Amino acid sequence: MLLARWLATQPDILKLDEPIRGIDVGAKRDIQLFIRSYVEKGFGVVLISSEFEELVEDADRIVVMHEGRAVKELTNPRINENILVRALAHHEEGTGSWTAQ
Repeated sequence: MLLARWLATQPDILKLDEPIRGIDVGAKRDIQLFIRSYVEKGFGVVLISSEFEELVEDADRIVVMHEGRAVKELTNPRINENILVRALAHHEEGTGSWTAQ
């Protein structure tokens, strides 16, 4: 319902913070399909999520943030859960720059 209300304003960019957290599997799939169709129509979506699977499945680009700063950017087709975990762990260790492979 809230999503429909925001869409009524016809935004060019939609910011979704944890859109599938705490909802049933069927509703999750509906929301994921909706997000994809919204992007296919040429609109932008900023998806904030702590669910790695959701990010890997739905993102064209992932920006890893730490203390309000972008510290790593990953782009498809190089996005997978292992690379995402490595990017997060590597930054937390403070070991310098890292390149997705």
